[in-house]
Amino acid sequence: MKFEITATLHTTREVTGTITVTKQDVVDSGFSGATEDGDSSAWYGYVSEFLESEFSSSEYGYTVNDINIIDDVATEDLCEDIVIDW
Repeated sequence: MKFEITATLHTTREVTGTITVTKQDVVDSGFSGATEDGDSSAWYGYVSEFLESEFSSSEYGYTVNDINIIDDVATEDLCEDIVIDW
């Protein structure tokens, strides 16, 4: 049997890409101090926390559309709503 339906699908995507973030925005947002002594890799954590916050608030103007996507893979499809037309 074949039925006509309308479904809302939410797809989870895993993307690999690049994004340009200014040090000043990360510092101004309070995710780090103006200087970081020693290990510069600490900035990866600061930027990660900043972007996680920023993508939900856009306080500093960054959005997921700013990611220059290199690779994109759909990892999961979820169906949240189905309407069946009889």
